[in-house]
Amino acid sequence: MRKLMLILGLLTIAGAAQAQFDYVVNNGSVTITGYTGKSKAVVFPITINRLWVNAIGGQIFQNSAGKPTSVFIPANIKSISSMAFLGDDSLNAINVLPGS
Repeated sequence: MRKLMLILGLLTIAGAAQAQFDYVVNNGSVTITGYTGKSKAVVFPITINRLWVNAIGGQIFQNSAGKPTSVFIPANIKSISSMAFLGDDSLNAINVLPGS
């Protein structure tokens, strides 16, 4: 139960933090291309502007003001670039959220 509440809380934060992501829209779906926030725990959104986030592009933390230590990825993400987290030496946990 505690884990479920944590996940729900993280998803709520993700909705509020969408402005911290750079993205592109292709064929009605979103690819995240950058993160501009400062949070140590980054929660990727499920949707942006009512469009599904389906992919995470390369080097998303390259121009980030903060150095995230963990990321939370919703299960609906279908593609993650092989270089998505390149150069982020502070990252020590990548979590996939179940059934989101």
